[in-house]
Amino acid sequence: PEWSLMDSELLSIIPDKWDIHVQRYEQLQPDTCLLYTKEDQCYVLKAISKETTILKSQMLFQRDLLYLQDNCIKTSVSLLTINDSSVCTEVNDTLYTLYCFVPGETISPDTLAAVHSTEVMYNTGSYIGHLHTLLGQYPIDEAPDIMFQIDNDIQKMILQDIPTIYNLIKNIDSTRAELFVDHVRNVYSILPMDQHLPKQLIHRDCHLGNFLYEEQKVLGVIDWDHLSIGPKVLDIAYFLYQFGKFNIDQENYVDIWSSNISSFLDGYQSNNTLTGVEFSVLPVVISLIGISFVKYFLEIDNYEWAIIDLDALAWLNDNKVA
Repeated sequence: PEWSLMDSELLSIIPDKWDIHVQRYEQLQPDTCLLYTKEDQCYVLKAISKETTILKSQMLFQRDLLYLQDNCIKTSVSLLTINDSSVCTEVNDTLYTLYCFVPGETISPDTLAAVHSTEVMYNTGSYIGHLHTLLGQYPIDEAPDIMFQIDNDIQKMILQDIPTIYNLIKNIDSTRAELFVDHVRNVYSILPMDQHLPKQLIHRDCHLGNFLYEEQKVLGVIDWDHLSIGPKVLDIAYFLYQFGKFNIDQENYVDIWSSNISSFLDGYQSNNTLTGVEFSVLPVVISLIGISFVKYFLEIDNYEWAIIDLDALAWLNDNKVA
């Protein structure tokens, strides 16, 4: 939801809800704003989708989990309101939540080459490996029922939506539709038929924009809105796909991408271990991520972004990267 902190009612409730006295603010995105106090302390105020108490329950679970891990991983933890110990408050039919600000810089895929990308990729892989080790210690059978769970039947995940996606693509570009089907056939041909992917808590939104860096080192990770139970290889594939898809026009990019994948996986394995099965399904899951993006963007009529992902999938197929 779009909003503005010029809303006097919103400004007025912050001291009562969180005992924060705002001196100035800086709007970063339509739904996100930085708040500064007189003492120059910084907080992040975020508008969130208003759904049900399930959302609040999941946010509370995330907060409790991340608070316990806060000494091990630097992350943004939502603050409880002082009067009713809630993770959010409602103003004018919009829910707001407040986080402590975590300092650090984000890196975009198109600027990664300028900051010694293999070192950044190794350090990020190492950090995600450490993150998975910590999250893996939580017994998922004790997670609340409201936790989103990802089916690790890779074959079903790929095949069930293919006819719908194909028809959506065909409506806008018949050539890309056939290339898409060709890619799916190749993915299916290398799909392990008997795979077991252990589940644990995962971040489920691992991309460069959600990691905070100082030079080439990772300082922390933010945006836990999609915390889920699923195979950890999904986080890895998501990161690698999101990192790679914006640079496919770059000269010699196959070699660059392959080198960065190798650095990332070396870093990951320094703090965690992937099984042979997890390695074997990684190309498939990378493609699965791309397919899911195509479906999402077509469903919201964002054809420009759908084409970016279709072209990324075609590039993966042509270069046998995934």
